[in-house]
Amino acid sequence: MKSYKMSQCPDNAVTIAPTDRLIFWSSVIFLPLSLLAAINPVFILWVMGISVGFCLLNIIDVLVSQSKLKMIQVILPEVLRLSKDRPRAYKMLVLNEGKLLSFLKISFHLPDGFSTHDNDKILKEVKKGNRYSLNWSLEGRVLGNYEIKHCYLETVSVGGFWSVHSRYKISSQIRVYPNLISAQIELASLFLNRSLGIHSRSLVGKGREFEQLREYIPGDNYEDIHWRATAKRNHPITKTYQLERTQSIYLIIDASRLSARRLNKTEEPQENERSTTILEKYISAALMMGMVSARQGDHFGVLTFSNRVLNFFKANSGQTHFNAVRDALFTLKPQVVSPDFSELFTFIGTKIRHRALLIFLTNLDDPVLSESFIQKVSIINKKHLLLVNAITPRGCGELFSTQVTGSTDDIYERLAGHMIWDTAYKTKKILKSHNVDYSLFDKEHLIVDIVTQYMDVKQRQIL
Repeated sequence: MKSYKMSQCPDNAVTIAPTDRLIFWSSVIFLPLSLLAAINPVFILWVMGISVGFCLLNIIDVLVSQSKLKMIQVILPEVLRLSKDRPRAYKMLVLNEGKLLSFLKISFHLPDGFSTHDNDKILKEVKKGNRYSLNWSLEGRVLGNYEIKHCYLETVSVGGFWSVHSRYKISSQIRVYPNLISAQIELASLFLNRSLGIHSRSLVGKGREFEQLREYIPGDNYEDIHWRATAKRNHPITKTYQLERTQSIYLIIDASRLSARRLNKTEEPQENERSTTILEKYISAALMMGMVSARQGDHFGVLTFSNRVLNFFKANSGQTHFNAVRDALFTLKPQVVSPDFSELFTFIGTKIRHRALLIFLTNLDDPVLSESFIQKVSIINKKHLLLVNAITPRGCGELFSTQVTGSTDDIYERLAGHMIWDTAYKTKKILKSHNVDYSLFDKEHLIVDIVTQYMDVKQRQIL
């Protein structure tokens, strides 16, 4: 059952403006009468009387019509939930408890980043005591939590000479969440199963979770012998393990300056162009991983950081936990600071005590940042399994991987892309020596690649 909030009293006085009808009749009356008075002064009194009468008629029209919008109520849902770049229709209720209105126009002041094809709603013959239901389509292009602050009403006066305007204060929230529909379609086509479509894959390996002790059987590995129990009982005792079904998965999202870069062909989006930042893509990937890990019976957690830790949700399961993570992520904005990996790794070492899969969504194409990450990663890499993922930077690639045209600008662009690729290759090689897997994924397949990576880790029982 949706909750609604009624519009409150107008925060501004009623304003009026002349209509085309007033301008037409003014020109019809005043111009001929002025010419008539100029030609024959005998008609001056008649001209003045008609002019004063017309002015009084308009004044009375204004006084009678000022209260026409006071009894209008516009009712909106208290919270409007949208998926990014996906239009959605909502019901808007209009209630007239005053006089009959021959015409009513309703408009909203929308925040930047929203579009609608029918922002102006027009009703004809708005009768007293009637309730009208209108469909209102809205589309959000930027993640976040916004508010509709004002509703604008417009009608015509009784005589039709004036347009009556009023502004009402409204409190209705708009929440724009990541659009996960396309990602769900990709995952469904990848795994070929209903809904999210994640098959229950057979697990490989003997497992890592301790189950019990038993007597040694010829063929058991010496590394599985429990030497303390063996010394106590004077005969070999072996440890047995079981497959670990429930694991802890953490998505660690970088919300620093490099995550503010856009994934468009141009850094500045053109008019009506759908724009997505790297951070928004990371948020979508994190939420999809939360849904996938829940289907696999794992616990899912999120940590966001910039030059400090912003949000931390300990690994858990359930719809309440997922909603809390989603509500924290969709309002996350990139900050114009460099990430502090030293503080991040210290925080992880303090808060995440048990071994977990840490999937980093960060940007290491800056040599200074990659060096800082490599220097500090030793704080946690021995305890946890680390996967560092990023979106392939624009233009990144080997110099001769594609054909180069003869233009000078293209050659310099390819050289810059090769330098970015070379930095990423060296970073990947160094992190590999620290048992950290570093991968660059295409922006269009980031979510599918991360899910595939996670499923491979789970199937092979690497964690």
